[in-house]
Amino acid sequence: MTEHQRIVKISCICLLFLLLSLDAVGDEIKNPYYKTPIWKLWFLDSTPVSLPDNKILTPPSPDKRIYPDDVDTEKCPGRFLAYRNNDWPGRKYAGIWDDVYSNRDNGHSYIRPIWSGENGDSVKIIDSIIHLKGGHPYEVGANFTSQSTTGMGHDITNNGSHMEQLEKFIYFADILMSGPAHASYMDRDIKNSSDQYQALVPIFYNSMGSSDSETMALTKMIIAGGYLPKDLKGELKRNGLYPATLLYIWKASLPYKVPYANELRHRVAYNSKGDHSDYGGSNQTEVNQFYHNYDDTEHLRNMVTLAKSMTVAPPIALLSTKSIEGGKTIYALKTTALIHQGKYEKIKLRVSTEDSYDLQDIPLTFRWEILYGNKNTTIEREGNSSTYNITIPYDSRLPKGRTSILLIANNGKFDSNPAVINIYRTDGPPDLRPSLTGLEDQTILPGEKVQIKITSVDPDGFPVHLYQWAAEVGSLNGDTFTWECPVNHPDSTEPVTIIASDGASGNSYNSKQVKIHVRSTVAAISANKLHEKAPFTVEFSSSGSRDKRIGELAYFWDFADGSASQDQNPVHTYSRPGFYEVTLQVKGPSGTHSAKLVVHARHNWPLALNGDWTDKNWQGITDDSPVNIKWSNLQIYKKGGKGGFKLTSAKHLAPPFYLGGSLLQPR
Repeated sequence: MTEHQRIVKISCICLLFLLLSLDAVGDEIKNPYYKTPIWKLWFLDSTPVSLPDNKILTPPSPDKRIYPDDVDTEKCPGRFLAYRNNDWPGRKYAGIWDDVYSNRDNGHSYIRPIWSGENGDSVKIIDSIIHLKGGHPYEVGANFTSQSTTGMGHDITNNGSHMEQLEKFIYFADILMSGPAHASYMDRDIKNSSDQYQALVPIFYNSMGSSDSETMALTKMIIAGGYLPKDLKGELKRNGLYPATLLYIWKASLPYKVPYANELRHRVAYNSKGDHSDYGGSNQTEVNQFYHNYDDTEHLRNMVTLAKSMTVAPPIALLSTKSIEGGKTIYALKTTALIHQGKYEKIKLRVSTEDSYDLQDIPLTFRWEILYGNKNTTIEREGNSSTYNITIPYDSRLPKGRTSILLIANNGKFDSNPAVINIYRTDGPPDLRPSLTGLEDQTILPGEKVQIKITSVDPDGFPVHLYQWAAEVGSLNGDTFTWECPVNHPDSTEPVTIIASDGASGNSYNSKQVKIHVRSTVAAISANKLHEKAPFTVEFSSSGSRDKRIGELAYFWDFADGSASQDQNPVHTYSRPGFYEVTLQVKGPSGTHSAKLVVHARHNWPLALNGDWTDKNWQGITDDSPVNIKWSNLQIYKKGGKGGFKLTSAKHLAPPFYLGGSLLQPR
């Protein structure tokens, strides 16, 4: 059965199992499609369910049900997960035993058995929830379901009938559907960006990678859902709003220094395990660029913290489309719309927020955000009404791709999972990634200030926005990164991660992570010249070397040719050709530190300069710096404190060739 056939069949399945509605559900629920639940609520009725294939679905026995609790952070600093094996009076958080995971292809990919991190954070998922393998997710009150690569993400999001079924019979029937983007989103090109999603769909979780990658995200959502207050989680499930809440928690908790209505939080496909950039899926390994990454543990910590704080449910943002002028409407649903915009077409929509609601009947406010795409879009409210007029002009400079407009409802405590209007440009030039330069590793003393001017230019001429990971030091102000290091900061290394986006279509990124090394003693090395024909005389300088305490510095130079010096600024001559890795070690009152650079005493015979040679390649190399430098056909490499040299080709190099005074034979 195809993915489309499965989705279409859902409506029939739901009707067949209306008998599973419980007498105990109480009053009429708040749901756009249903007045009473059509799914089983296991927390109200934990009796087994007989399935059509003669199988019986049974929840974990009471002795296997685990319940989350608060952590004693004084005894366990940094820890945020704690569980108890038995229920107890006064328990605050709901737990996960009544969550149902449905795998529809008999285990091709399956939920992660355990999540564990540092500081003793760990939770075993596999024995603590209800598992359903091989179909029937809709009649038994399933909350999570994943697909294999049979149905690609764009096959669903680009198709009106698929989306209508997904919204009505999955999302608002209390099921969070997920899948791997796989062929829908391959982000391997470092110059161009492209994906096959015509719409950003807020109700469907897609993962970067192939089969099984999405289950990393579902594992984190199950954990966070367990930390919801027990009464609130029950009401969310009873009203069919559990998926909406979990998706809001996922997006709001992503550890980026950006507001909620930012493109880094709302993507067509996410990196499910944030700090891994390379996945081995069941079909192939996806190469995931660094700009999709984030601190995975910090993300789950944020998710748990947000879930615990939810004394009320997030609101529900819904679209009520009154009219659409121009373009081709693919679908206009309650949570999302997709309109194709042809060349020179202007799109006009009249949309109301009147169907949006709050589970607690708290008054709502609304805001619209042009997430990316045509920033000349206008949104005008009709007086004090709930109706808005939205106009999206055509811009020939924009690449083929999406303009996505978010509608976010707010109840004074939480935002909603957004509703999204998507205008898909069916014509346009390629989307080129912005450049990102100026970010280099730094070594500083405690108490010093770091200021880095970042340059990022979009080849298409669009403004570039810079973003930073959360839980990192310093801050961004426009194109300038600043960090004032505390005077009591210990010797350590602080990563700084910058992401650049041109905001054109939601996938045109660049990124770089640099390291700020904080050292009590800093060695700084430089030279008046780095390459010349042998014999080669170099004036070295230790200017900039310093210590956090007042006192004299001692200097130890190793010129890599058997010679050494203890002068502060020595002059040295290299008589033989070669590459020489010069080391300066500085000893001060607070300790020692070393820095390195490479000088090249050239041969008198000509070399073909067919590599990427600039003086910049060789400067500022310290013990902490990764080095991967290519010049001509010679590669100098250094990783993990170990270095070496290799000649990749002898085509342009004639022996003998010396490296640090040692003869290198071509091979």
